[in-house]
Amino acid sequence: MTGSRFQLVNGFFLLVTFFCARIIYGCYISWNFYWTLYNVWEQVPNTLVVIYGGGNFLLNILNWIWFTKMIAALQKRFPNDKPQGHKLNGNGVKNGSAKTVEVDGQTLKVPQLNGIAKPKVH
Repeated sequence: MTGSRFQLVNGFFLLVTFFCARIIYGCYISWNFYWTLYNVWEQVPNTLVVIYGGGNFLLNILNWIWFTKMIAALQKRFPNDKPQGHKLNGNGVKNGSAKTVEVDGQTLKVPQLNGIAKPKVH
């Protein structure tokens, strides 16, 4: 089940739901809360304003951190598999290409990976 299409769709909807509920709606509610605190500033003890206002701010920051962690986890589970193209290694050979050589009557396939030849007997 890991890495399946169902898990990708589920992760997408989880991110959308989290973003809408925690980030958009949460910031809207926090804005209303801060506006209320501003309007009743003189009627409420300063310690409560600092504790509740600061706590709300820190929890909103935590929501953003969780959201970025969720995105990173989804990207890690479903890596981008686009081909990166071939680059020449130090020997002037494309990475991933191979040479075939004949040694003592055996055909050896020598792939060139980052300038390191690794022989394979066929």
